[in-house]
Amino acid sequence: MLRLPANNTLSESIRTYGILRPLIVIKQRDTVFELLCGRQRYQVWKNDLHKDRIVCHVLQPPLQTISLLRLIFEDQRLSGLLSAVEKAQFSALCQELLTPEELSKLFELLKLGNLGYLQRITRLLTLERPILDALHAGRLSEKVGFELITMSAEDRFQLYTLFDKLSLNNNKQRRLISYMRTLCSREKSTMSDYLQKNYGELTRAAAIENAPQAGLNLLNDLQKRCMPMSSRAEKEFQDQVSQLKLPTTCSVEHSPAFEKDAVTLSISFENLADLTQKAPILLKHIR
Repeated sequence: MLRLPANNTLSESIRTYGILRPLIVIKQRDTVFELLCGRQRYQVWKNDLHKDRIVCHVLQPPLQTISLLRLIFEDQRLSGLLSAVEKAQFSALCQELLTPEELSKLFELLKLGNLGYLQRITRLLTLERPILDALHAGRLSEKVGFELITMSAEDRFQLYTLFDKLSLNNNKQRRLISYMRTLCSREKSTMSDYLQKNYGELTRAAAIENAPQAGLNLLNDLQKRCMPMSSRAEKEFQDQVSQLKLPTTCSVEHSPAFEKDAVTLSISFENLADLTQKAPILLKHIR
């Protein structure tokens, strides 16, 4: 199993208030105990605070495997929502220790999903460690993790590096993946080759100034490459609207993706009284 580091929030909490939730251990012999839950709490207590004694909840064997797994899950859930990596680790442990029938029963009890989801999320553990750390920290979503699994190691690491350098949020990460799939399928190219060919300077840069704007520019450019006809139509539409020389209080919008010829004219007024005064003039010309 992966060893996830204790986060700063936990460390600060233990330094300030001590251990609020006891560790859970299983008694093996008189002075020998196996740690079941609370590794990160123990890590902070011993390595950061250099304490020798710690409060524990001691379980006496024998204990059913399924009961221990439920206890591990509930203890982890008390710390907050499980990250995608924590769910994947728990799923892998369950698959190792339980029969398919027991697995199905446990996941139903814990409301974790069906066995198909269990097997799918466990595959996240095959991702490279930097990507797993980002998943655990919430910088990548579970859905993005599932997308990355389907790619070659080179492609997914190239994308992950871009996500990180450009500080892209979840929605923008998924947009980038969608555009890249479309373009690479069209040009029969790998994602890493496509990025190196068309955005080499961006991919090679160690750091990027104004990363949010650079990320937005990249997404807009990829969108234009994906839908060149739509981009041209948008430009022609905006050119025609500008020729109307409408006042700044007016705006014109087309239908989504130009599915219909209809357009919408919007007019802003200072207040309701302003609208009331001008409405008769407008209605006279619209009818």
